[in-house]
Amino acid sequence: MPSIEQLIQERKEKRDQIASFGMDPYPVSSFRTHRIADVLASFSDFSDPVWVSGRIMAIREHGGVTFFDILDGSSKIQVVLKEDEVADPDQYQLFVDAVDVGDFVDVHGNPTETSTGEKSVAANKWRMLAKALRPIPSQWSGLEDTQKCLRKRYIDILMNDEVREMIQMRSRFWKAMRTFLEKRDFLEVQTPVLETTPGGADARAFTSYHNALDMEVYLRISAGELWQKKLLVGGFEKVFEIGRIFRNEGISPEHAQDYMQMEFYWAYADHEDGMELVKELYRHIAESVFETQEFTIRGHDVDLGDTWQRFDSLKRSLQRLMSTIYRMTVIPLHGRELLILSGSIVENK
Repeated sequence: MPSIEQLIQERKEKRDQIASFGMDPYPVSSFRTHRIADVLASFSDFSDPVWVSGRIMAIREHGGVTFFDILDGSSKIQVVLKEDEVADPDQYQLFVDAVDVGDFVDVHGNPTETSTGEKSVAANKWRMLAKALRPIPSQWSGLEDTQKCLRKRYIDILMNDEVREMIQMRSRFWKAMRTFLEKRDFLEVQTPVLETTPGGADARAFTSYHNALDMEVYLRISAGELWQKKLLVGGFEKVFEIGRIFRNEGISPEHAQDYMQMEFYWAYADHEDGMELVKELYRHIAESVFETQEFTIRGHDVDLGDTWQRFDSLKRSLQRLMSTIYRMTVIPLHGRELLILSGSIVENK
């Protein structure tokens, strides 16, 4: 297997071959007229050729026909490039000799269906948009090394549809939350990230140093709690902030040191109003992002549209405490002691 250095050198030589052909391997603009998703959505409506652009994810050659898949930010489509249908036969051979998986290309052609019914673009010309000098993982084997996935998230995003969809869903999540609050007359605010005193939560803060003021400062550990409360003092009634917070403590796949958080503050409202708002917020986000309110979470069926149970927090805490005490003291007992404590028998005195 060739080394990464050898692969890079081979791709540099192919880049030079493209340039020698008279094609710019790194043009400043694209000819794209349609996103791939738009072509797929209105496939039968196209009578004229289109320009689509994207990154080549797979190449399959069969004699004088080359099939390749290109991916843009919206979707993926197959391109069919035939030697006898390309305007310049030399351009077909250039594609075969100098184009690799990972390259970005412009493709011109008519939307068509193959004999198997797959929606494709029958290309009559192509041009390089960016010659990739480093190979990307195979789309079939993917990126299997977990550590590489974490260190090179951009590769993980490129190769993993689920990761890419998760990022898109995350964007829809925050958009839905913002829309929900704004429709209820909440004002979005931005408060300082650097603070002289960390507050608003019980967490260890990251420290930094403010050179101009010659003083130590802290990255905030809450989404502007103290600042938002001051805004209420200033006369605003409903405020919220969606922002990044930083906590210098434990790390796990579900807990990062910096993450997005929303906090809101509402004057003239009590905890009952807050509970109702949060319930409706969850339902709105579920419908906006997932188009459903029914989920299975860790083996439990959850319907956000159903009646929400209400618990007294103090009573609930005491129940959990007593349950813990029971497990620690009663369960280890055996025989008569366990039966007595459980009420199954009564000890004669």
